[in-house]
Amino acid sequence: MAGYETLNTELVSWITTILMLGTLILAVNMRARARDPCTFKGLAYILAANLILFFSSITPAFDSFLSDFVFKLSLAIGMHAVIVLGFAGILRGMGRAVSLLWILPVSTVIIGLQIGAAHAQALPQTHVLIAALGNGILAAIFAVLLARAVASFSRELILLVAMPFVTISLVYALRLGSVVLALPNHLLAFGILFTGLVLTFALMVWCFTLQTFGNVRLAQSLSAERARAQEANKMKSRFLANMSHEIRTPLNGVLGMAQVLDDGRLENDQREMVRIIIDSGETLLKLLDDILDLSKVEAGKLELEQVPFVPRELIRGCAKLHALRAKAQGITLTVELGTGLNGVWLGDRHRLTQVLNNLLNNAIKFTPEGEVRIVADITPRPAQSEQADSQGWMLEISVTDTGIGMHPDQVSRIFADFTQANETISRQFGGTGLGLSISHKLLELMGGGVRVESREGEGSSFHIWLPTQRWTEPVAKLLGTEMAEHADLETAARPPNDMPQPELAGLRILLAEDNKTNQRVIAAMLRKTGVELVIVDNGRHAVELDAAIAAGALPDFDIFLFDIQMPEMDGPDAFAVIQKNRHAQGRPLARAAALTANALPEQRAEYLQAGFVECLSKPIQNKRLVAFLKQFVRSSARNASSGEM
Repeated sequence: MAGYETLNTELVSWITTILMLGTLILAVNMRARARDPCTFKGLAYILAANLILFFSSITPAFDSFLSDFVFKLSLAIGMHAVIVLGFAGILRGMGRAVSLLWILPVSTVIIGLQIGAAHAQALPQTHVLIAALGNGILAAIFAVLLARAVASFSRELILLVAMPFVTISLVYALRLGSVVLALPNHLLAFGILFTGLVLTFALMVWCFTLQTFGNVRLAQSLSAERARAQEANKMKSRFLANMSHEIRTPLNGVLGMAQVLDDGRLENDQREMVRIIIDSGETLLKLLDDILDLSKVEAGKLELEQVPFVPRELIRGCAKLHALRAKAQGITLTVELGTGLNGVWLGDRHRLTQVLNNLLNNAIKFTPEGEVRIVADITPRPAQSEQADSQGWMLEISVTDTGIGMHPDQVSRIFADFTQANETISRQFGGTGLGLSISHKLLELMGGGVRVESREGEGSSFHIWLPTQRWTEPVAKLLGTEMAEHADLETAARPPNDMPQPELAGLRILLAEDNKTNQRVIAAMLRKTGVELVIVDNGRHAVELDAAIAAGALPDFDIFLFDIQMPEMDGPDAFAVIQKNRHAQGRPLARAAALTANALPEQRAEYLQAGFVECLSKPIQNKRLVAFLKQFVRSSARNASSGEM
């Protein structure tokens, strides 16, 4: 091997072979674990480059069997092939099509010159010169091309992709400098070892680069999937909101007129049929609310509140709501409240009411005879019982029945969406299986939980717990307000014929509602109250009537009732125009309530933020509407007596 006699070829062979074997194992393992198709195919090129350089690195170990020509040729082909295949592998790893046709002429020239030099037994400097000019320039070109290509894939990876090719180009530049400086042959031979080490380093970097490409592609795919999922959730929310609006609008006519009929003079069989209509409509309304709640929970957009409430009154209110139904079924409904429930506490009273109503509804529905018992109390958290006055507390409520009970297999799946104990339960008792699922999710969101104990044929017991804190502000006003709310509910629960109506007589109301059925429903509900009701078809007509009031052509209205979605001008826009005009004219601002089929919490909050004093969701309940008007009259009277009006 003329010219390389000062180099210990066996030492070079073993060092490079060991290093190359390590990179070869790395490439094989990475390709075996690769799940990304582009990464898998790109590693095939890198694996081929590994094999070629591996066989080139072991040729010096057989110098006694191989000619000097074969030795030089194997080194030339191996090093050049690594650069070309590395370029192709990185391109393929980026998902780009690979075509090496334009490189073939360049490779043919470089390898051909090396073959010619080896055949002519040229000096080592000649081989170094050919390799340095050919491979060095080619590596520099590859660095530029790949840097441009990867910029459209991920700009953060430009340095990682270009660095190995730039390093290879610099190594060949140093070897070219050694020829120019006429360095001795043993230093030229050392350059071969150094070049092999750099190529080994490049192969290793390329393996990790391709793995990084796969991770980037996975992250981009996950990001795209997340964006699609978010868009799908938005579309689902819009769809559910629209469907809720469209279902509630005709349901308002069904339930509204049924309530009016129920308040009239009917025969027993007629009243029974009307009650069936009302029960069916309310079941449909509950299903609609459950689906909306489930959608909000799944989308992570359900907002909870932390407000003061009176647990004792909340539980009693829920029990009263279900007492008549339990009595009609011949079931005893008992309530046992501990002393810990005294006072005012913090929590989401509306969601807790929803959970408790779901549990009581199920307990009564699945108990043909016997008893439903509510047991509740607030106790210190076990780990903090020694400092209960300053630490957290736990609200615990149990709803126990003596009903049909459940098998253990049925218990394990009752909290799944749209799932009931079994098909027989669904056929016999009805329902969608959403109530317990939503209750379970709501309790978890509030930091609590639910546990169920049941035996088939012996009844079930649901135990819920919620962390809470004591409300330390003055409680007299809050207690009075909550008691008044329960009093309003009890008053509203009586049929309108039995309610004292004189306090609503003469109340002037403007109703802006485009749906003729809804107009008739509201008019029928208020027919016996003595109010003076004026109806317009849209918000623009309401603005025109307010202009007539400003001109003195009409007396003012005590309250405006606006439908939200109307042609020409919707409720919020009309209300905003009226308020703006009144403010500019120095007149008292109008008071308005929203009547809407948009029942999502964020929609209600938006209307209240716009200045509406109340938001009444459709289907409008006769009792709820009358109770609101009575409360409005009382509030107006209090404000007038205090000089605010």
